[in-house]
Amino acid sequence: QLKAMKSQACCLCALSLHVAATATSGFVRPDGTRPAPRRIRVAPTMKAEQTESSSSSSSSEECNLNNSGICSQFKILTCTSKACSQKRQVLQIDQYATFAALYQRKEEAGDPYSLVDVEESPCLGRCKLAPCVAVEHEDFVGTVGLIGMTDSELNDRVFHRVITEEDCDRVWGSVVGGIQMMAEEEEAN
Repeated sequence: QLKAMKSQACCLCALSLHVAATATSGFVRPDGTRPAPRRIRVAPTMKAEQTESSSSSSSSEECNLNNSGICSQFKILTCTSKACSQKRQVLQIDQYATFAALYQRKEEAGDPYSLVDVEESPCLGRCKLAPCVAVEHEDFVGTVGLIGMTDSELNDRVFHRVITEEDCDRVWGSVVGGIQMMAEEEEAN
């Protein structure tokens, strides 16, 4: 599994982060308790009609995503700069909580979504709105805006104040939506 993870962290650090990501969440509620580990939906943007369709059509969609390599073109960047780290510390959140939460979602989603890279990054330029997360796509320069971002996030092309599990769900849902949209466009061409 570590070979699949394309992180710039050293092997020991990557191993500890992988263990943290697959164990429990790094987020702490105001009462001091941690949320229980849970399964997430692989495709939160799917409509009810799509989920009720035959399994053969959903497996063909999976094959299209696998063959096209679309998932491996996306990279989620979690800011580990001073401002983002300090904001997590003030909120009594582990410094790697955002990274671990997003890494956990990609691993739980399975193939082909596990091909999305999740990496630590230097400052993303929105320190007053920390902690921040951005998404890169190999076909574009810099970070990209995704459906699911607020207007200000879309202008900055950075998710702001990614603090709770729900925030991480929103980020992951936007990435999955982007992957599915690109797969549909590629299939149409």
